[in-house]
Amino acid sequence: PRAPETYVQRKLTAHGRIQQVAMTRDGRWLAYVASRDSSNVVIVRPIDEAREDTVLRGPCCLTMEWSPDGTELLVTNGRGAHLLS
Repeated sequence: PRAPETYVQRKLTAHGRIQQVAMTRDGRWLAYVASRDSSNVVIVRPIDEAREDTVLRGPCCLTMEWSPDGTELLVTNGRGAHLLS
């Protein structure tokens, strides 16, 4: 018989009200939309580190989706799309 799959559970903290989350397929990167200082920001961060990078600020997001290889993030809103590398 096959060995049972092992799951890793992590607790992540974020500043602001989180609205949407997207994780890469390999589980190494997390993107999320947070409300901060009366605006929305898209944050990208490695799962294993506390650092975070604001990659987009302003009205967003209808969808967020990582590319299959986890190198690009597609963010769409009612006015268009942004492809972030």
